[in-house]
Amino acid sequence: MSTEVFVRKASGLVREMSPMSAFAYNVLAIGILFPWLYLQAPAVFPQANIAVGVLLCGLILIPMWYTYSWLSASMPRSGGDYVFQTRILSGWIGFGTTIMGAFMAMLYAAFAGWMFSAIGAAPMFAVWGYAAQNLTLLNIANWLASPTGVIVVSLIILATSTYKMVRGMGAFVRVQWVLWWGLVASILTMIFVLATTNRAAFLDSFNGFYAWAAGISVQGGFAQQLIDSVTASGIALNAPTNWLQTFAVATIAANSLVWAVLAVQQLGEIKGANVVKNTNFFIVGSGVFSTLVMALLAALIVRACGLEFFRAVSISSWNGQIDAPIQPWVGFMVSIAARNPILVFLICFGFICNAYQVMHNVVIQSGRIVFAAAVDRLLPDWLSVVNPRFRSPLNMHVLLAVLIAIWILAYNLTSVGLISLSASAAFMIYFFATCLSGGVFPYLKHVRAIYKASPIANMSVVGIPWITVTGITGAIVSAVLFVAYLIWPALGVYNAVSMVTIIGTIVIAVIYYFIRKSYMKSRGIDVELAFRQLPPD
Repeated sequence: MSTEVFVRKASGLVREMSPMSAFAYNVLAIGILFPWLYLQAPAVFPQANIAVGVLLCGLILIPMWYTYSWLSASMPRSGGDYVFQTRILSGWIGFGTTIMGAFMAMLYAAFAGWMFSAIGAAPMFAVWGYAAQNLTLLNIANWLASPTGVIVVSLIILATSTYKMVRGMGAFVRVQWVLWWGLVASILTMIFVLATTNRAAFLDSFNGFYAWAAGISVQGGFAQQLIDSVTASGIALNAPTNWLQTFAVATIAANSLVWAVLAVQQLGEIKGANVVKNTNFFIVGSGVFSTLVMALLAALIVRACGLEFFRAVSISSWNGQIDAPIQPWVGFMVSIAARNPILVFLICFGFICNAYQVMHNVVIQSGRIVFAAAVDRLLPDWLSVVNPRFRSPLNMHVLLAVLIAIWILAYNLTSVGLISLSASAAFMIYFFATCLSGGVFPYLKHVRAIYKASPIANMSVVGIPWITVTGITGAIVSAVLFVAYLIWPALGVYNAVSMVTIIGTIVIAVIYYFIRKSYMKSRGIDVELAFRQLPPD
């Protein structure tokens, strides 16, 4: 057997991201401005208090965030979940679930392009057009929201994201600060606009836009038409809060808030990632910050447009009942409330920044898992080759860019995009495995030395390691959220396509694992030797 456990003795990556940058990375990954919370949640749970549901979601995710934080400080290596699961649970489990996660992450690339084009750029041009009574600007907005526009924009931001990642983490970090401050400016502007806009003024602007842009001129305005249409379907828009539905909002809010942990994929590129104070800051801190902001925005949106309209527009938008040039996603609604061109730019620029970051997240998350597996010899060596000039895995980024480009085209031109619905549930399996890893970390003999040398070795309560408490709790929460997707079919996950995608991806990855293991053994290399120690830094 070969004594060379890893492809090489150093990863080749450089720690170029600060804890503050990692905090910004996680907040941007969470997607405070993602549309599903503000529009899907009221459509699926029309009697829920969305703001309270977000707060409850943040509360139940705290154990998961702490588990990730403490695992990160104990094993500060790129690959994050892959490293945690393969070292603590087993090689085939960790490889199976995290390769599934890398595949699922790539599915978000199409969403990133759509959000950039249809939710960020299109509303900006549309509201500018309305303010100036300029149909050319409206036509630009319509093109951006069209399938062709979304595909073109998606491929452009994929190409530029890949280029920056090829040039190294340092190049990305510099761009990320622009995205971060763009998001912050957008959030502050949205809070200001929503807090200072009264309901009558908002509805007047909303009705005026659709009368101008789509010729929807009916008694009471388009807003009232939406309310009447949904009410006629049997949904009571003024129904009192249902607390079960409010708690169920966590299934949707979690689609965003779980990503407070995303920076663990590049732990080997974060300065001070072996310090608990730092990991708590950029993981737990980003989760708490984002929870509070999302809850505040949800409450302010309801205040500005009224509960009945909020529920009606959400249900109509999500169910495809609105036939209009620009869909009333949340960015559009806040922009039309503002009307001022500068405020509209600030609002929509935040959506653009958030979407652009998502494309980078996809490239980084999938890429670092693939990179870590290649260093362990489970994937071809050339995927782990680091370009000496840019200090980044060039081959891997090029391969991912090609695969993601194919997916973007397939998503927008065929019905295969339905498999993207499976991502929400799939990641609950992924998070379950990592949280379980944290729960058993202190007790397994083969990783006891790593645990004893970690900065969390002495953190316990009544003799039980804190990471065991948070890990088991986080695993339970992940399992409950997964089951919730099966209970509420309206979430779009419990269907044959989603289940086959999730199970099939894991099964294929596990089969590949054993084939690769056997092949490498025939060459005199035992790949499982890598799982007895941390990867090279």
